[in-house]
Amino acid sequence: MAAEPVLVFSIPAQPLNQALVAFGRQAGVSVGLRDLQRCGGRSQAISGSYTPAAALAQLLAGTRCDFVALDAHAFRVAPRAEAEVVERKNPPATPEIVPSPPELLLDVVVTTNRRPSLISRTPASVSVASADFLGAGRSESLEELAPEFAGVTVTNLGPGRDKVLVRGLSDGAFTGRTQSTVGLYLDDVPITYNTPDPDLRLVDVERVELMRGPQGPLYGVGSMGGIVRIVTKKPDVERPALGLAVGAATTQSGAPSYSIDAMLNALPIPGRVALRGVAYTEVQGGYVDDTALSINNANRTRRTGARLAAVGVISPDWQVTVGATRQALRSDDSQYVEGGTGALARNGQVREPHQSDFTQAYVTVDGSTPVGQLRLSGALLDHAFSARSDASAGLALFGSLSTIGTYDQYNRINLAVAEAVLTSRSGRRLEWLAGVFASHTRESLYLNLSDVRAPPPVRPLYLEDRHDRLSELAVYGEASYALSRTLSFSAGLRASHTWQHTDSLRHQGVIPLSFTGAMDSANVAPKAVLSWQASPAKLFYIQAAQGYRTGGFNTTGRINQQFNATATGNQPNRQFRPDHLWSFEAGAKLALDERRLELRAAAFYTDWRDVQSDQLLPSGLPYTANVGRAVNTGFEGEGAFKVDHALTLRLNFLLAGPQLTQRDPTYPARPNASLPAVPRYSAALIGDWRRDVAPGVQALLYGRLSYVGASILTFQDQASSTMGNYLAARLSAGVQTARWRLTAYVDNPANTVGDTFAFGDPFTQGRVSQSTPLRPRTVGLAWAMGL
Repeated sequence: MAAEPVLVFSIPAQPLNQALVAFGRQAGVSVGLRDLQRCGGRSQAISGSYTPAAALAQLLAGTRCDFVALDAHAFRVAPRAEAEVVERKNPPATPEIVPSPPELLLDVVVTTNRRPSLISRTPASVSVASADFLGAGRSESLEELAPEFAGVTVTNLGPGRDKVLVRGLSDGAFTGRTQSTVGLYLDDVPITYNTPDPDLRLVDVERVELMRGPQGPLYGVGSMGGIVRIVTKKPDVERPALGLAVGAATTQSGAPSYSIDAMLNALPIPGRVALRGVAYTEVQGGYVDDTALSINNANRTRRTGARLAAVGVISPDWQVTVGATRQALRSDDSQYVEGGTGALARNGQVREPHQSDFTQAYVTVDGSTPVGQLRLSGALLDHAFSARSDASAGLALFGSLSTIGTYDQYNRINLAVAEAVLTSRSGRRLEWLAGVFASHTRESLYLNLSDVRAPPPVRPLYLEDRHDRLSELAVYGEASYALSRTLSFSAGLRASHTWQHTDSLRHQGVIPLSFTGAMDSANVAPKAVLSWQASPAKLFYIQAAQGYRTGGFNTTGRINQQFNATATGNQPNRQFRPDHLWSFEAGAKLALDERRLELRAAAFYTDWRDVQSDQLLPSGLPYTANVGRAVNTGFEGEGAFKVDHALTLRLNFLLAGPQLTQRDPTYPARPNASLPAVPRYSAALIGDWRRDVAPGVQALLYGRLSYVGASILTFQDQASSTMGNYLAARLSAGVQTARWRLTAYVDNPANTVGDTFAFGDPFTQGRVSQSTPLRPRTVGLAWAMGL
């Protein structure tokens, strides 16, 4: 009889019937149930490598049920003999368990590659921040979490306006018509397309996963640099729960901040249906002064949101999940400063508010079929965001003699996606998955540049009303074959077709200008990986993968506008071309000294053709350019060392050389310019100390010191275009039990000014010194129960 396969499981402690559904899905087996209500209790958590029988035994430990293996692919769960039930009728009380120290790097289960797998056995550059790490480091957004991950950069234009960049793969600091280089997902649903990060608050989150490098075969367009996936906690169908968290902070020379988070898990039908809702509100106090307007701490941000999910267990093999997310974000002003007006001030003529409204709804059906696990999903997304800029310095270019002007930009994106994925049963020599994906996007863009006169009315100088429709249909697949007990080869491919239609009506001067255009394109994205599992604690791999983005149309401003006398062509072109990227990577993962020391390292080379980049015209209006060919050679690493039972140290770093090696003849880039908004060097050192100080009570200390290297803002020679080269820190101390945690923390304890993002007003950018400082020293206190 063949030995049972050893599989990777990740199943949290939860109601038994819900745990058995997850077990059947991850093991690729059928589970028959009898008198499950007599089992009592909850499942035990399992995370790691087990045979199916060992995993099921672990799940059932502590309950009044046992199992019988019917064959290699079927189990039956039923109550134990009556004598055993009597024996366990009055079990001893379970002591309160304090959360254990966090895992290191490699013995963590991820699902970004569409099936559960241990990082130590996944031949790719993957990192995870668990709920425990998120809580210890007070990371409540992707911007705050970025230093935890090697090679991740988040711009700092403002809440709801930032871009996430990975491994030095940057198309520029501005957000416009180009699609994202990094795909952001909430569970299994995309939350970006060509929009900034909606900056969802990380509340009631199980973990955040990062997979670096092109993920074209599994995720398609918008994943050239990698995938960031926020995995939320799911409804519990048997145990009601309540969570609450409150926090308050004060910022040096700024305004106070506060937050309130709440969670409720309710059981409309115990054992079958559960609802889990999360609601939050947050105010981040401002710290930048508008001196000309006599407004102190002008850049206050308010964020409110809610998330609701419902799970219905149809049978041991099938369940359905529906959910919705809503967040509204309002910033009263931007957060850049200008040289000569003080460290935390600027002399703007108007306030520059921005806002983001994000709404998402989804449904997912999971079940077991004779050939594998099937997941059907569909989602609707509505993301509207707007921003105002001070256009006073640019009015003369539009024929106005006024001294005060505003530039308003409003975007709204409606996205509908549907996907079906069939995954083979685990533990076979050949494992595979196949999927079908369809999406339809409708986007509206409205631009309004006006001079502000006294008395009213306001007179528009430039107006544009643009509408885009984009549809995509794709089929994809991936297969992995064990060439031997230690050597495996996997390959994936995605074939897609996109259709795009654009309408635009512009008003600049007397005669309105209209444009209508359409295009379609076919793309194929392959991936191949060869891995060698030299031992359970050593993995080596090489891989090649491709990513891509579709092209589009420029409609804003004057088309074929001459930049300067040195340009050999005209920009912007009416149409910008698709871009493609090949990535080659070699990596290793090692666990040493009985897993006290874990290491992960990867060397990579990327070749990026026809790089798309959002840029600004001399008038301050946006457009998209193909700037040329870029290459990036780099080395990244992560290490974790358990010094003793209380102290864990982690280190991550990136050394990269992103460079534009060939300039597009129609774009005036600097020769051999670096890619903008990403540092060549970055590193972070993180310490986590936990020790029991009383029965059921644990003290904890957390510290993080990160370095962000120097970078540039644009491909062109401009004033104030360098940024970075600073140290940032975060410290916290607290006590916790299994039910609550109290934490005191300080961000930026040295009150470092560091220029995080040197861009603010598009109409003075490149002519006036601008910078975006770190938030000044902030001290806070937070208490959480059940969150």
